[in-house]
Order: sequence, then C-alpha cells, then structure tokens
Amino acid sequence: RSRGLGDVYKRQARIPEALFGLTMPLLRDTEISLPEGRQQARNSLRKFLEKAQRPPPGTHSYAVKIMLRHEGRQERLWVGDLEGPLQRKPKRNEKLFGHLLNLPEVIRELNFGDRVAFEKDDIEDWTYIDKDGRYAGNFTGCALVAARGDEGFVSFIERHRLDCRWLSIIQPVAN
Repeated sequence: RSRGLGDVYKRQARIPEALFGLTMPLLRDTEISLPEGRQQARNSLRKFLEKAQRPPPGTHSYAVKIMLRHEGRQERLWVGDLEGPLQRKPKRNEKLFGHLLNLPEVIRELNFGDRVAFEKDDIEDWTYIDKDGRYAGNFTGCALVAARGDEGFVSFIERHRLDCRWLSIIQPVAN
C-alpha cells in the first residue's frame, strides 16, 4: 500500500501531528470508556462545526473522527480538510467530505489522504489546534487515557497539550 499520497497531503494541509498517519488501535467499546468520550464530543459538536466553518484567527487543523462504513465493514478514522454543510442541517442525501488522516486497517481499499463522504451522524469526536497551540476536543483520546492509565497515553496527552480536564466524569476500567 502506497503512503506517497499521505506525504504530499501532509505538506499541503495543516494536519495535527497528533493525528497524522496514526493507525488507530482496534478496540471494542466494552473494553474502554469510549462512549463517555463520544457523548462529550456530541454535546459540543455544534460549536465545533461553527468554528470549523469560520475558523478564528490562529486556529487550524480541524478534524473529526467518524465511523466509516464500507461494504459491510466499519472503522473509526480521523478525517480532515472538511467540506460541506458544517453548520446547517444537511438536506436529504447531502454529505460532508474530508480526507483520511489515518491509514485504515479494516477498510483496506482506502488509503491515508483519500477523500471520503460521511454524514453528520457519523461524527464521533472532533479536534482542532487553538491559537495557543493546544489541542481542543479529542475526547475519545482522553477516554483512552482514563481507561488505560498507560504511561504512553499520558505522555501523548502531555506532549500534545490536550485538555482532558473533563475526565473526572470517567472512571478507569479495571483490568
């Protein structure tokens, strides 16, 4: 599988370093507290979409995590370079579009950087980089930290200055 398109896309777009080219771990919802992260993202999705439509000065790298379905398979992937009716309710059969920021593991016909169509209801998380260089959103990433308590995840949060203060509502899952 070629990654050449990804290299070109990375240079042309402002992709969050924390998302670029990641292979997302294949995890079941029952293993970790992802539903709480998704709910947190959904509760604030409208405000995120307003910002993504008209980004405030100094903000960039707007992306959403979607559940992508293809030929009976599904996979959660980050999508950037968003296009379509972000603020208003889409008309019947109207789609949103973006480019994959992950290398799919399940839907292998797709590659990093491919343009994909999705519906607003497919959005499970969102992120962008604010004017201070901090990542906003990425609630499912925060949920992973809470569920795993793993040093690698904690390091990821610190390195990318992700705000996970809402985590107090999630309890770690016992191993």
